[in-house]
Amino acid sequence: VDTATHPAHQGKGIFKKLTLQAVDIAKNEGVHFIFNTPNEKSRPGYLKMGWEQVGKIAVGLKPSLSFLNSHSRRPIILKEMGDEEIQDLCVTWNENQKGISHFFTPKSAAY
Repeated sequence: VDTATHPAHQGKGIFKKLTLQAVDIAKNEGVHFIFNTPNEKSRPGYLKMGWEQVGKIAVGLKPSLSFLNSHSRRPIILKEMGDEEIQDLCVTWNENQKGISHFFTPKSAAY
């Protein structure tokens, strides 16, 4: 959940309305669990809406060099990718993640 409100429009209930609408959409789509990583400015708003702070999620990265063990021994070619190629790669990654994990951040060229 990433929500931002322009400073000139803060305090008008926009953050709350966007968040509650997102929760309703998720419920209608069958989602039973939502987690969040609020910052110091948004945390009070979430707590006010009834969200609970339960702790921090451990995050880790594991570099994958499995391509080095490839049996095909194809050459590895590094090249710059355009936005369209990056977006296609992100779409493929997102689709693969849906089959592996319920918890992932969808990627995009902008991300």
